[in-house]
Amino acid sequence: MCDSYFVVVVMQVDCSNYRGGAGTKRLETHYEKCQLRLEEAVWTQARCASCMELVTGMRYGEWLQSDLPVHPSPARFVAFDEGEPPTLYVDENAGAGKPKWSLAQGVGPKTLETDNSRSNRLHKPTLRGILGPRAEIWEGLKGGPVVGDCDTVLTTALASIAQGSSGEGVSAFLTSLFSLSPLFKPENWQAAQPLLATREVEVQTMEMERMRIEEERVRA
Repeated sequence: MCDSYFVVVVMQVDCSNYRGGAGTKRLETHYEKCQLRLEEAVWTQARCASCMELVTGMRYGEWLQSDLPVHPSPARFVAFDEGEPPTLYVDENAGAGKPKWSLAQGVGPKTLETDNSRSNRLHKPTLRGILGPRAEIWEGLKGGPVVGDCDTVLTTALASIAQGSSGEGVSAFLTSLFSLSPLFKPENWQAAQPLLATREVEVQTMEMERMRIEEERVRA
């Protein structure tokens, strides 16, 4: 929602178990199954370094040293080409030192470079000319009222998905909000207000229906 990008580790692979031609084919099948799983999931709950910096008003490294809680953000798995499943990358350094991400499966840049925040956030020049202009992190917004309100809305939406409450409706809601990213920007947050109002009515309607069904069940 802040319009930044980062790498999420979705699985660990011991390449020694996939040697030879047959092993390579089994590994490709393994990757394809993972891609389909991520494509179906659409949204995930993640610790976004940029969102954390905006919400806490601190640099990511400073937050790591603090006692402040995590503020998870809704994030989408990236497909660099429309119609393709999310792209998979492998760390050639296998966790030894700074990750070196290379394309493993799918369509996308051959390599990805992370910044120095130790958060797996992508270095912006890595995506230049691929996903359009990247948004900056606005220093004046950190810890501000818009950020707080936005964080509350996203946290509630994430909780609804986690609880299995009308997942499709919440997913559609997040997709609409995502189209306005970076959502923390005041003018974009203002543009999102009609969506938020509509979603509030939908939630109230669903809650009333849930209560009605519960009352009927109790009477029966």
